[in-house]
Amino acid sequence: MGIDESNNLDEQSVDSESIDESSELLGNDDQSDEVIDIKDLLNEAERERDQFHELAKRSQADLANYRKRIVEERQSERKYLILIF
Repeated sequence: MGIDESNNLDEQSVDSESIDESSELLGNDDQSDEVIDIKDLLNEAERERDQFHELAKRSQADLANYRKRIVEERQSERKYLILIF
């Protein structure tokens, strides 16, 4: 092994060490991907929560309207029955 080959090996080891150090400084890609995945899951869960909340509000409004309609129908039926007799 000559001087040139020795220098090449030293440069390669320095390059790989600097890559390792820079990846440590920037943060692990797996961790950043995991953070992004967690944020995506959180956003999706919030959208689902909002959809279910809207569905619950609509269902409550439908039930309230149904109850009002039933009361009105009973009152009109009673009025009609009173008129018949």
